[in-house]
Amino acid sequence: MKSLLAFAVFPLAAVYAACTDLDFDYSDVTEHCGDLFNFTGDAGLEAPTVVTNVTYIPADNETDVPAYCEVYGYIDGYTKFALALPAEGKDWSGNFQSQGCGGSCGILGLYYVYGYGSLGWAYDILKRGWIASSNDMGHENGANDTLSTWSFFRNNRTEEYLFASLSTHQTAVMGKAMAEFYYGKPVKRSYFRGGSTGGRQALVAAARYPHDYDGIIAGYAAINETAIGAIQFVYLAQASTYENGTQILYQEDLRTLNAGAIKACDANDGLVDGMIDLAYECVFDPLDVLCTANQTSGCLSSMDKVNAARAMYGYPSNNVTDKVIPVAYLPGSELEWSMWAADYASPNYGVHFAQNFSINAAYQKDLPWTWTIRDQDWDTMPYETGFMEDIYSADFTALNVFRARGGKLIHYQGWGDGNVAAGWNYNLYKTSADLIGIDNLADFHRFFLYPQMAHIDLSDNSTVAWRVDYYDLIEDWVENGVAPDKLVIERYNLTSEETIDYRPYWPYPYTSNYTGSGLTGNYSDVEDWEPILVSECEN
Repeated sequence: MKSLLAFAVFPLAAVYAACTDLDFDYSDVTEHCGDLFNFTGDAGLEAPTVVTNVTYIPADNETDVPAYCEVYGYIDGYTKFALALPAEGKDWSGNFQSQGCGGSCGILGLYYVYGYGSLGWAYDILKRGWIASSNDMGHENGANDTLSTWSFFRNNRTEEYLFASLSTHQTAVMGKAMAEFYYGKPVKRSYFRGGSTGGRQALVAAARYPHDYDGIIAGYAAINETAIGAIQFVYLAQASTYENGTQILYQEDLRTLNAGAIKACDANDGLVDGMIDLAYECVFDPLDVLCTANQTSGCLSSMDKVNAARAMYGYPSNNVTDKVIPVAYLPGSELEWSMWAADYASPNYGVHFAQNFSINAAYQKDLPWTWTIRDQDWDTMPYETGFMEDIYSADFTALNVFRARGGKLIHYQGWGDGNVAAGWNYNLYKTSADLIGIDNLADFHRFFLYPQMAHIDLSDNSTVAWRVDYYDLIEDWVENGVAPDKLVIERYNLTSEETIDYRPYWPYPYTSNYTGSGLTGNYSDVEDWEPILVSECEN
């Protein structure tokens, strides 16, 4: 898709004057993209803005994406943003939407394609007549900064606050103000969607800035940044390696463990289909797949591997407790443990992530560069992450103000997640239900759990996507009061571009139980499932 006009920057007044002299016929659009160079932020000066680039993108008749203004700039000198606004006022529905990021962020994801096989999320948003926005969370990854590095946080509390919540909030303030500046009328409704770090962004927005968004979609949220990055990931890095750093478990071991877990627990939901539902109820011991005397493949070759796998399903411990954190990896998530396996595409990625996050981002006073995962003091360090966690997170359980003002939240998680273990989000929702009652909670917050789904709406090998139009669901709930009582998820093969099947899912405290006799992958199979109450087991 080629741009028709590109505007550069600095100094803004001179550039804007030059743009207006260009031979461009504004009659094709109701509004003028070039006018956005005059936007300097909201009236309250909470999000002072410098627009650095504006491009008019013509309509694409093949994809039905309307003409739009692609806008880049900075908020308060730190946060880089990207917006896509329908160029013609008649194409704008009045809604604004912002997208979360992943890992340590540091990039603009305006056209990121989620696992559900879309054009790219900004295009999908524009087709709805909404404004699309994203930001880099206050920092831009350089050549030596990756999702596992975190060096931009070192000795930089400002960057940590931006990453925690401020960039997300200021983008909402700026985006709404820009919409009113451009169209001459305020935003009607605002929405947010994010997964992983973006899921934490979503929940923090609901808790800390409850007036920013009317509807929120949160997936597999990294709800406790320090407990995941500096406690669980350090523990897993230790569990999966020898003292000298050599890996214990390899990809073939993960496949063996996954096959063993599925064999033990696949039928829990009434259907043998290669997927484990209610994974916390699965009873599986890696010893069951230890090689016997005549076995050479499809089994674990040593007790070292058995013990490492047992540890991966377990909890870090110290002199005070056997469960330093309340969440462990679950059976069915093994194929996504690749970040801890040496033959992963980026060797020792998990070790690097755990070590660098701990050094640069997890503690009030940053650790020395020489610190390694073997230096973790389990009796003291887990209890020293609270200062930073107070910055990164918030009280997600009650969300009283968000609820009182009519906010709605769709929240989901895959049981097969080997990055953000399913228990983090599952326990959060159970705690919320215990606090205010499941009926009160379901009035504004619905939580869905999918068997096998790994991180980022995909299968462990990124070939299968779990697809549903969450935007339709959240819009219907916010604007029409129609709550998502049941979701029908399409599992879609991204390689063959074919539908595998459709499955219905009910919000917690229900799960799906198969009552039919054969699965064909058609919508008709949806009637062969029923909701049943989940048991109150620990996970």
